Amino acid sequence: METTVKSTGSKRVMKQILISFAILTVMMVSCRPSAEERGEKMLRQIESAYEQGQYDEALVLINSLRRDYPKAFNARKKALRIYQNAVLKKAQKDLAHTDTFLERINKEYEQARIQAEAAKQVGTATAQQLSDVTRLRILRDSLQVRFDTQVARIRFIHKKQKEN
Repeated sequence: METTVKSTGSKRVMKQILISFAILTVMMVSCRPSAEERGEKMLRQIESAYEQGQYDEALVLINSLRRDYPKAFNARKKALRIYQNAVLKKAQKDLAHTDTFLERINKEYEQARIQAEAAKQVGTATAQQLSDVTRLRILRDSLQVRFDTQVARIRFIHKKQKEN
């Protein structure tokens, strides 16, 4: 009989421990923020980085949001707009730098070309002078391609933004 009482008592204690463990587990899971809440938190970080002009950081965070919180639909939708704006700002910034550099190289090329042609006419053009003209023309042409590509990218982003 003592064995039955001990057996019943230990079963009761085990049952209480299991119930307590289950309650504790439910409480821990329910206190954990949802994917949407964690996504919203990351979205605030993305917005902060974007507002501070840290476009690369914002883009990295957006990629993390997409990867880590695929079910945070609202945050991802808002992040898509920020993504388009960040890519646009980066492209505009790069376009401005490219334009400035292109103008400078174009002037250098024209001056070098005019000098080389004048030297050719009188027979004093050097191989280095002609090589410099060619190098500047190649640089100018590659910058022009870069410029045209950035303009096309900006137009495409504007088009996508109008569609959304």
